[in-house]
Amino acid sequence: MGSAAGIAEDIQLGLFDRLRSLPISHLSVVVGRVLPDTALVAWSLAITVAIGLLIGFRVHDGIGSALAAFGLCVLCGFAFCWLFNTLGLYSGSPQAAQSLSLFAFPLSFVSSAYVPVATMPGWMQAFAQNQPITPMTNAVRILTQGRPAELALGRPLSLNPPISRRGLP
Repeated sequence: MGSAAGIAEDIQLGLFDRLRSLPISHLSVVVGRVLPDTALVAWSLAITVAIGLLIGFRVHDGIGSALAAFGLCVLCGFAFCWLFNTLGLYSGSPQAAQSLSLFAFPLSFVSSAYVPVATMPGWMQAFAQNQPITPMTNAVRILTQGRPAELALGRPLSLNPPISRRGLP
């Protein structure tokens, strides 16, 4: 979320005007902001994973799945950096960019990140199933927890039909 306010502040302070006078691509100015923000996402994620491992979290499907989950989280962070930078480009001020960024905050609460979507009220389930955080969370959960997560979610990571709950071990 700091990306939006940061890029809006860069625009307000005239950094973009100075860079526009140079013989560089206009896209490189934004990419120069997105890549360090993505590196910060990866660094924060690495620290979070390390703390999780220290307090007892274990990956059940091997290092390959763990690295795939890590990469998926970084890729999702990269996409959200672009979203927030776009908000910052069009917001007009750092304060407006910060306020616009808060609209993305509820997405994590209306997703499967904290509670199963099936336990939500019916009107909320449709939104929770069709927003970007739910599939990403489910994929990371399946990659790190394996078969138990597939059974809890009711479907595998692939596009196979839902798993029957009758034959649970």
